[in-house]
Amino acid sequence: MDIFRPRPISNGMSKKTKDKNENGITLLLVMIILSALLSISIGIFNIVFGQIKISGDLADSFVAFYAADQAIENILLMNPIRRVL
Repeated sequence: MDIFRPRPISNGMSKKTKDKNENGITLLLVMIILSALLSISIGIFNIVFGQIKISGDLADSFVAFYAADQAIENILLMNPIRRVL
């Protein structure tokens, strides 16, 4: 009575073909995940590098401001303004 024995459901693919397709899908998913992580890390690097560059420019700005302030103080010290009372 071969009629009543359950047969495995097959979509026309052999086991080897199915395993190759699953390996291919796994590889595709790994590549997608790795490219997403790479994109995120490059974005974070660009933000951090930009902030470091801005902070360096800010430090140069402070040095220039204090140098100009010191120059004005020296000029005022050398040439005092005389007030008439």
